[in-house]
Amino acid sequence: MPADAREGVILLKGLSRFAFEMVPMGRRLRSAGFETIAPGYESRKVTLETAARLARDAAPAGWDVVHAVGHSLGGIVASWMMAELDPPPGARWGRVVQLGAPNAGTEVAAMLSRWPFARAFLGPTLDEMAGPRADLLAASGDPRVGAISADTGQSPMGALSGMPAPNDGKVSVASGLGRARHTLLVDWGHAFYPYSARAAEAAAAFLRDGDFEAARHLEARPRPA
Repeated sequence: MPADAREGVILLKGLSRFAFEMVPMGRRLRSAGFETIAPGYESRKVTLETAARLARDAAPAGWDVVHAVGHSLGGIVASWMMAELDPPPGARWGRVVQLGAPNAGTEVAAMLSRWPFARAFLGPTLDEMAGPRADLLAASGDPRVGAISADTGQSPMGALSGMPAPNDGKVSVASGLGRARHTLLVDWGHAFYPYSARAAEAAAAFLRDGDFEAARHLEARPRPA
């Protein structure tokens, strides 16, 4: 790749979260040499496919390589986007980093999807996060995806939903890592991935190198067998 190639990162928020929550991650990735954008999307009103198209179309003209970092639902959107959509004109897809993404679904979403008021409030992607999807990069073990998951013990919502431990309070480690070839297991809760300097360091390492080896010192413990 030419030394002056522009590498950009689309930062994607989670369900019912705000785009500004990805600002700390964006600032740290810019310090690592990446351009970034954190597009807002109506996560409680659109489908996964629509969210992916909106994210892809938000990439600025002139980027040569388009990466994505997504938190929770945003990690699913990012993975689906690169698996199913053509890259922006003149660019190529790079890599995806998922932060606590429910690749194999989450029992919390499955439980909430049975409650009419939750379905009304959280919208169509609630069902899409309730079970596994075969069209995700992580499901196929695509080397372009790096998955970060956390083990912080069980949460009341997790226990109520029957979510297995270990988990990050909203997504189990098994689901968060999926079948990704490149994984990192950390020790903070589900809401904190976008704010973590350690998560940003790990994401930058994967986007740059295609693995987490430069960030392996951040891992809390090895991936469970």
